[in-house]
Amino acid sequence: MAQGKLRLKNKERTLLLNSQVIEDYPWFHDLLKSNQRITEELIDSLSIDYQRFFDNMLNKVIGQATVEWEGNPQHPVDDLEDKRTPCTLCGQPTRWVFYIFNKWNGKNINVGSECVKHFGISVDKTGLTVDQLTKRATRAMDFRANELVVYDKTYGNM
Repeated sequence: MAQGKLRLKNKERTLLLNSQVIEDYPWFHDLLKSNQRITEELIDSLSIDYQRFFDNMLNKVIGQATVEWEGNPQHPVDDLEDKRTPCTLCGQPTRWVFYIFNKWNGKNINVGSECVKHFGISVDKTGLTVDQLTKRATRAMDFRANELVVYDKTYGNM
């Protein structure tokens, strides 16, 4: 497998594979499924038409894929506190888990805050930023923890 310079980041590859727009390009879908790394060398080995696709269309297709996704309005973010779970797109462990769904194909994935920011995915219809949502989630976790302390002090262990 070629280890050359990446032409398509893994998070972009994963986003495309989970998006509906990829179905419009069966050859590209097959290429992404059969190659973990999309390198310059791999692209150079393709036909001139497919090379032109990478030069002229790739960013547009990624943009189309991005607008297919939006945040879950009932449950936009979780604060895992000390725990970490990998982001579906980039694989990095993340504390802040954002739940997004694809409006076109119904897929649901969880992503980290950095991927939400990178792709500009709208995770909240109220217009709150990723940073504002993470602060809100932290406050909600603190509030729930305080409620448990009050409950334990009032009722003890039953």
